Amino acid sequence: MNVCPGEERHLVVPPELAYGERGAGDVIPPDSTLLFDIVVVEVEQVQSEEELQAQREEEERRQQEEQRRQQQLQQQEERRRKQEEELKRRKQQEQQQEELRRQQAEQQELLRRQQAEIEERRRQEEAAAKAAAEAAAEAAAAAEAARPDYSDYDYPQEAGGGCGGGQLRGRTDFEPARYKTENEAKS
Repeated sequence: MNVCPGEERHLVVPPELAYGERGAGDVIPPDSTLLFDIVVVEVEQVQSEEELQAQREEEERRQQEEQRRQQQLQQQEERRRKQEEELKRRKQQEQQQEELRRQQAEQQELLRRQQAEIEERRRQEEAAAKAAAEAAAEAAAAAEAARPDYSDYDYPQEAGGGCGGGQLRGRTDFEPARYKTENEAKS
């Protein structure tokens, strides 16, 4: 329409584009053609079809870029979350392994202590058995030393005489005094 700001124009609006058969109350009767005298204050330039197409393509490209950026952010967030989960899982594994090592160390220490106690008891038992054997050997040696030596005694059987079976006679040289019990003393 080639108009510039400041120009004056005369506009004719047919009834089909104006108020048509109904009119506008008492001001504009039905089926009226409207006439306007105007002064152009500002002109807004309408974009051509190529410019509109380029603008649509640019908007579409921006949207695609935004979607790509959102996808990248989501992927980064997903990677970060997976890394955190992996770190957490590794930390839990390390804690479990540390707990297992601690339990094994405690079990080994307990086993070592039990073995040391068993070994100590065995040594004590061996020492007690050795002391008992030594005491028994000393007692046997003392008993042997206390026994009279009959090696120089002449036994009658060896001398050619003696009494035969059942002919042994005994003699009592000493009989201790007998004490009376309370009942014997009362009677």
